[in-house]
Amino acid sequence: MEKQRYDTGYKEVGLPQLPVDRDFMYSFYKLWFMQDGYPGKRMDDGSISAHPIYGAYIVHDYLRLFKETKEKKYIEAAKKVADATLSHMQNVPNFNAIAFYYEDYKNLSYHAGKFYSGLTQARYLTPLFRLFKITKEEKYNTAVIKILNSLTVPQSKGGVCIQTSFGIAIEEYPHNIPTYVLNGWTTIIMELLSYSHQSKNTRAHELALKNIATLEKIINRYDCPEISLSRYQLTGFCYLKVISQAPKILRVNNVATYIDHKKYGMGATNNRWNNFVCDNDIDENRYAKNRQVLMNVVLSQINDTQMIEFEIESKSTKPGKLDFYISYGDYNPFVSAMPTKRWIWLDQYAIQPGINKVALQVENKNLPMIGYPTNFTKKLEDGNYNVYHWMHIHNFKKINKYYESIKLEYIKKKWMEYIKEWRRVDSLDAKNIRYLRPK
Repeated sequence: MEKQRYDTGYKEVGLPQLPVDRDFMYSFYKLWFMQDGYPGKRMDDGSISAHPIYGAYIVHDYLRLFKETKEKKYIEAAKKVADATLSHMQNVPNFNAIAFYYEDYKNLSYHAGKFYSGLTQARYLTPLFRLFKITKEEKYNTAVIKILNSLTVPQSKGGVCIQTSFGIAIEEYPHNIPTYVLNGWTTIIMELLSYSHQSKNTRAHELALKNIATLEKIINRYDCPEISLSRYQLTGFCYLKVISQAPKILRVNNVATYIDHKKYGMGATNNRWNNFVCDNDIDENRYAKNRQVLMNVVLSQINDTQMIEFEIESKSTKPGKLDFYISYGDYNPFVSAMPTKRWIWLDQYAIQPGINKVALQVENKNLPMIGYPTNFTKKLEDGNYNVYHWMHIHNFKKINKYYESIKLEYIKKKWMEYIKEWRRVDSLDAKNIRYLRPK
């Protein structure tokens, strides 16, 4: 008996059926066509939200079907989805650019606010350019150029391009504190190279090469040889606490960290990607109840060492002493951030009555799980897989198809060798872990 196919609602909007070999992904993404022909995501309440990246997937899939069958209906379908996509995109002010924005009310991302993704934007370059080449309709080429422009908009102006001390980088998602997500960044580079190869667009090619130059300088920071894994990103968070021997009454007014030489103070919300003082054990005036204050701090492996600054207020009339501790946890393949298992003493500082400025320096050797390694949280029928370590290798291979990077080729081979070691790594010795590449 033939297996029943996942219904994407294509008939209701006058589109042809999608490739059968993609059914699992359509089901996994809960894809359902909206009335205008855009492939949205069916939400738990039954509503359909326009997920920004889905249009790129479906234009690609219809163009693939056209290449295989030469049937014009698939070009018409690709055009309908592309037109719907462009109708959902918005102008990026002052940059002759367009973007498909993620917004809070759509519940499509755990990131707050309205923003666009470098990865999502880059995914549209090649399929829309291919559609232009086939149809000769200039609107698709114009859209591609404007999407390319969006990748150069500085993050400070609402975009995704950041200037690091190593060169420029395009972020998968714009954060107040940069995260340097490797999969997103390498996918963007890969898409820029693919598009520039087909279109001969030198600006896209140069943008890709600038990003590769930055990546080559910091790629070693993603390496975790002690557990034979790569990092998902360079930035992460952990808890830090200060315990007072004296005074009895103290308050942390501010905590700030430096990421790539830029200072970041406390965030507006107690989101773990912000620096903040936790509400545990403090009174209504933010003073410690039991001589200790717990904080969340955001740190990054892009730094050689971590600098943390505090403004601490003592209500005592006498000098006192403070001990600083940082949370620590071993790698767990089934979580996406470091679990707090124990505390490491860092240093002791003398403080005076009133306002005190304290600067604490933390060596990276005390922070091996900041910039958490890729995990095995992807659960399929037969077990848990590591998606992103494999994806890093795949992306390096794709990049080197267009540009020969000796550094990235070396890292690719090194990380492929890591996979052979997984069975011998204690933290990866779990019965439901699968060491093969997920399908």
